[in-house]
Amino acid sequence: MYVVGSVIGGRLVNRFGRKRLTVISSFILGVATLFFNNIPNPWLTLLVWVISGFFMGTRITAYNSLTVEQVPEYRGTMMSFSQFSSNIASALGNGLGGLILIAFDYGHMGFLGISAIIASLIFHFFTTDPTKQAKQ
Repeated sequence: MYVVGSVIGGRLVNRFGRKRLTVISSFILGVATLFFNNIPNPWLTLLVWVISGFFMGTRITAYNSLTVEQVPEYRGTMMSFSQFSSNIASALGNGLGGLILIAFDYGHMGFLGISAIIASLIFHFFTTDPTKQAKQ
């Protein structure tokens, strides 16, 4: 579903906009992460897991497209910094997830979903979609 989300996300980026698709995908991914570990029905859990895989692929595609267009003159540098910050965030998220598992249980992993929802708000309020501004 990640691959399907990436391909469909590439098509949706031009239709809905990089910023909007990033915000929506991050928000849905955060909500799915909140509920994923707390659903008692295994089939419903599997469905949420599939949905989160789809929106993870969509978010990555929209995010990378948004990142590349932030400062078009420095696309290579922007992508390098973006990858660096993504790797740091991944390491911190894995470490925080490990600490949560050691201290609590899987039910508390929803905290990472809250961080994705906060990220969607940060994208919404603090980023611009330069391709949309150029058309106006």
